[in-house]
Amino acid sequence: MLFFRVVFKAWLFLCVGTAASCTISVIASTWKAFAAQKVDGSVITWGDSGWGGDSSGVASNLSSGAAFIAGNEGAFAAKMLDGSVVTWGVGYMGGDSSSVAGYLTGVDKVVASRQQFAALKLDGSVVSWGFADLSLVAGNLTSGVIEVVDGGKGFVARKQDGSLVAWGSNPYAYALPSEASSGVVSVHSFQRAFLTHDAWWAVKVDGSVFTFGQAVATPTVDLTGAEACYYTALSEFAAKKTDGSVVTWGTVQEIPPPNASLSSGVDFLVVTSGAFAARMLDGSVSTWGRASWGGDSSAVAGQLSAVKAIYVTKYAFAALKVDGSVITWGSASQGGNSSQVADKLASGVVRIRATDSAFAALKEDGSVVTWGDSGRGGDSSAVAGELSSGVDFIKASDRAFAARKEDSSVVTWGDPDGGDSSAVASFLSSGVAEDPCFTITTTSRTMTSSTRTTSTFTTRTTSTGTSATQTTTSLTSTTSTASTVSTTTTTSATTTATLVVGANVEITEDDDGAHVSIEAVAGIAGAVAGFIAMLAVACWFARCRGSGVSLYSCLNCVFGAQTSGATATTSV
Repeated sequence: MLFFRVVFKAWLFLCVGTAASCTISVIASTWKAFAAQKVDGSVITWGDSGWGGDSSGVASNLSSGAAFIAGNEGAFAAKMLDGSVVTWGVGYMGGDSSSVAGYLTGVDKVVASRQQFAALKLDGSVVSWGFADLSLVAGNLTSGVIEVVDGGKGFVARKQDGSLVAWGSNPYAYALPSEASSGVVSVHSFQRAFLTHDAWWAVKVDGSVFTFGQAVATPTVDLTGAEACYYTALSEFAAKKTDGSVVTWGTVQEIPPPNASLSSGVDFLVVTSGAFAARMLDGSVSTWGRASWGGDSSAVAGQLSAVKAIYVTKYAFAALKVDGSVITWGSASQGGNSSQVADKLASGVVRIRATDSAFAALKEDGSVVTWGDSGRGGDSSAVAGELSSGVDFIKASDRAFAARKEDSSVVTWGDPDGGDSSAVASFLSSGVAEDPCFTITTTSRTMTSSTRTTSTFTTRTTSTGTSATQTTTSLTSTTSTASTVSTTTTTSATTTATLVVGANVEITEDDDGAHVSIEAVAGIAGAVAGFIAMLAVACWFARCRGSGVSLYSCLNCVFGAQTSGATATTSV
């Protein structure tokens, strides 16, 4: 019987949680605060009280039932299992949602922009609040919305009819080009380190690409075939194409783009606030842009081979190599100089996180190495003992780090606004949920997505930035219990909903800049779902068919499939 219970719980995780599990981390942040989701569905916050660190005003609403948390510059929004949303933090940035509270039901997904939130509902409508003005477009957001994409201080919604709707802090600043009226099959934001501005690009059904937004300079190159677009604070732009080439436009800095070497063989790009780094399929790296912000990598050029991932602060790069070593360049004070910890970065690193000016590297043995701006997390000496082993993932805000340990506790350091969690230390001593995108085993740490096969010598895997589209629908019948999650709200009332995953998976960007596909993960989940469904029916046939007991009742009896632990299946 234990086998059946384990199998059924595994089905709940794989079918309900896997494909959507990497959308948002279990620890979210604003600029100056953190919010951690615990395994019981409660939420713990700390940091600057005015920027989301104090959730006492909504504490009763956050005591259980949180599905995931989104954070912008100064506010948080927790999407609850019942489809409602709880907000706190800077009021005008979305911490105060009282003006739309009556509409925040049946929510499928919450998206955060810099100072706004948008909630996509099950009925295809959108609710937005914070520093956002929908007065000119509200009528176009009542139905038919498929997705909402953030960017700067605004949002873009793509509708079923192939049109786009844009809004943000200034209702007159989000005029769309004529191409946005029909035939759009995908829309994306330009990628930039940390502080983003209004910049998007979209692909039409005929394969053409157009750009829009206040921060975008008109492209002087052909963007057909683009799979990712990037920009810096210095108005430099670049697009990575599906054929492995990169095209650039905009301002040229001290180190111009090496256009000849970018004509083919590029795997992915990453950007600081003023420089680009292109990881090539052969594992080498090409850089350009402002020299002091990472555009000049000549000092370490001989070491930039066999690179598998690149991470950034605002003004520096850190390249993780296949052998587990790390090479850094860019602004010395903001992570570009790692000489003081070079011996610790010579091997064994599996993952890196960054604030705006410091890095933290997680090693195979569960220890953490930090460098960069001491006030922003580069100095972790105060918690060195706690970071010497047992860490399984790290979350960074702009100013501080939070490390979750294998015993489910959390350790913090960096700027006091987020780096000091002493006020809630007892709540963070255990029970903080695992990061579903970073799995710990007894021998290694691996990330939970399919590999990219275009690289000729190394396996790449996705990280927490990778996402799959999650579609949530309401059931009209309770007979199909093989795909339902039931949460008992009283002794006699039950609320039932289902999560459908794997139907709308696209190629997305991970936090290292690499394009990866998680279709394989969703496919495996679907295959396991089918197998478990067959197993469940077989069990019912053998155990209960002749007694007139329904499949639903039989499974509840045999497997003990209650959903008091449903938080884990939808945690992100």
